[in-house]
Amino acid sequence: TFIYEIVFKNKHDGCYKRPEYFDLSLYHKGATVNCMIVRHVDVNKELYNPDDKELAYLDANLIRYIEDNSIEIPNIGLRSAHIIFDRSISQKYYVLTHFINPEFFKGPKNKFLTENDSEYHPLNISKYPEHKKFMNKFLSKSSLFHQDIENKLGVKNQKKLEISNYITEVLKNDINDNTISQLKKLNELFKAGVLNKEEFEKAKKKILD
Repeated sequence: TFIYEIVFKNKHDGCYKRPEYFDLSLYHKGATVNCMIVRHVDVNKELYNPDDKELAYLDANLIRYIEDNSIEIPNIGLRSAHIIFDRSISQKYYVLTHFINPEFFKGPKNKFLTENDSEYHPLNISKYPEHKKFMNKFLSKSSLFHQDIENKLGVKNQKKLEISNYITEVLKNDINDNTISQLKKLNELFKAGVLNKEEFEKAKKKILD
């Protein structure tokens, strides 16, 4: 009941469709929850004026650290949330979040810097093709990441999210090219005697997994 209240009844955020979400993918049956949320974030609002005022104190230490160290934070960020709870595989409740500054990854610059006005907002994004292209790439990577989580946790096929269509061929090719590049470098280290046979096989397995 407690988990259900947090995930589905929180009036500010959760695994249900909200106007600011770019994508919500969800499997929910009984107590089982498999959810991925992809969205943009107004960072200043999240830190200094969150929707849920009762939880604002949770960021106090983070805000103090940012200010004490003069850390520059982005105005708009992209975030994915990955939530899985399935008693058939574990009694643990898994929540992973991933946040990026789009400009750090050569994304388009933002002229509008609040949640509702941002170019990344679903109601605005169709007017900004470069932002939409970047957000789709982020959705693609987030989907691949979520599939990896599902596989590592042992989520059964019928409980997995239907997100394969979000993963673009360009991204798949990028990943394949990166894997090949890593294997070539690893082979060079093995041939040069930097790695022994056991170390080589262990490193190769890690790349392929």
